[in-house]
Amino acid sequence: MPKAHSGKDIYLLSAVLHGFDDDTCVTVLRNVAQASADSGAAIAVMEMVMPDSPTDIATAAFDMQMFVNTRGRERTLAEWRRLFDASGLVLQEVVSLRTFGKILVLRAAHCASPV
Repeated sequence: MPKAHSGKDIYLLSAVLHGFDDDTCVTVLRNVAQASADSGAAIAVMEMVMPDSPTDIATAAFDMQMFVNTRGRERTLAEWRRLFDASGLVLQEVVSLRTFGKILVLRAAHCASPV
């Protein structure tokens, strides 16, 4: 993975991580964290964030599709935070979109202050 050079650089992972199990996600996120280390570069993860309370049929269907067709799944914000913590990343911002997805803005732990 190419190294970031400055805080103006950004890594975008769009609808990728939900296709992986937790261990694979942590491996991918650690690689991105390493590539962004010491540069201040941002990491944007665009994924569905499941609600903490019982979900509606549409988000449940997405979760089931990921379970059946891949080793992945949709995750709640708390589950995403656990993956980020295990990867040396800090969640800085959650950007809501008009669709079902959100953009989770991250930075390497030593370069960021948490949300």
